[in-house]
Amino acid sequence: MQRIDVEGHSHTVPVPLHDEVKKGTLKSIIRQSGLDPALFMK
Repeated sequence: MQRIDVEGHSHTVPVPLHDEVKKGTLKSIIRQSGLDPALFMK
């Protein structure tokens, strides 16, 4: 996944390609994505 910050810099956020993701890994992906954590809740 690619993210562009407010300064226009591109950042790559790794997303694992397996069914279960560990809690810490998910938190890291959410933080790096810059998206609202509520988007990741069921």
